[in-house]
Amino acid sequence: MLNIRELAQLASVSPGAASLALRGRPGVSETTRQRVLKLAAEHGYKPNPMVTALMSQVSTRLRRRVESIVGLLSTLDVKKYPLHSTPGLFLKGITHEAGRAGFLVEQFCHVHFTAAEVPLARMLDARRIRGLILHQMQDDFDALEIDKDQFAFVAIGVPVPGSRVDFVCNDHGHSVQLATQNLLRLGYRRPGLALDGNRPEHAESAMLSAMLLAQFRAGNPGVPPLLSKDWGPEVFLAWYRREKPDAIICSDHLALDWLRGAGVRVPGSSKRGRSGSNGNVAFAHLDLDPGWKGIAGIDQCNDQVGAAAMDLLISLLNANRYGLPAHPRTVKLQGEWHDGATAPPVRR
Repeated sequence: MLNIRELAQLASVSPGAASLALRGRPGVSETTRQRVLKLAAEHGYKPNPMVTALMSQVSTRLRRRVESIVGLLSTLDVKKYPLHSTPGLFLKGITHEAGRAGFLVEQFCHVHFTAAEVPLARMLDARRIRGLILHQMQDDFDALEIDKDQFAFVAIGVPVPGSRVDFVCNDHGHSVQLATQNLLRLGYRRPGLALDGNRPEHAESAMLSAMLLAQFRAGNPGVPPLLSKDWGPEVFLAWYRREKPDAIICSDHLALDWLRGAGVRVPGSSKRGRSGSNGNVAFAHLDLDPGWKGIAGIDQCNDQVGAAAMDLLISLLNANRYGLPAHPRTVKLQGEWHDGATAPPVRR
């Protein structure tokens, strides 16, 4: 089997140049990169996994300067979002993981690059960007005027149509399972799931399936979940009054205000509606913002989701896996339950 020096000799380049070509890094021409890749394929070159593992553990003080840039394409200007918001946490994780590997992250907001005089393809080429993280690009991916065979892609949060690129997100089904298990542990007997039917399909189907499976395994139908395209206070409160859950699992923070405004008492709330005369219900949020205090529910650990997306993108770049994969991968990260005043232990 060839080693890197022998491959470099065949390609008439230095071992360093051969390494850059194999990893898709800047510093060599496209012609050289293609020649090295072709020779590597023809002669069955494979990197030594022990050397790769060793190099990944080199002390940061010995690490070379940042040698490449990756792009974050989003319909949102992510940098303007608060650090504790979902986009802000995604960016935090992406940036931190990129820095550990010697990459910089540059954001391209869809509104800006579509209106720019310079085409996106030229912007990316000028920065030698070959890896792109896609955020909220589910409706715009097909329209990107770039040669997709020249880039490695990872979608974060929401998949692109047809799940045609690798994808990283929270494990939404696990989040519902975890919330349900903890509410039962705390003594609640009729937890109910209420969902905005306008959420991305991958998330709502996972959450709904998890609740229905939990009810099936418990041997009783429990509270019928709410999933409505007409999501709003009227639909939500009608469901609550009809089904009478003793705890609500929901990902919309507005639902708390709707309950309080209707006179429903939620534990731990300083805003107790008119009097709490219209019932009492616990509340567990499926996507806790770290800036909130006292709310029970799931921290989706979105900074770790961002880090995992960056880690996956780096692995694609290091393996020269460009273009749309034949078998896209989905990576799901589990969240964490946090006790809170809105779902205290039940005293019977």
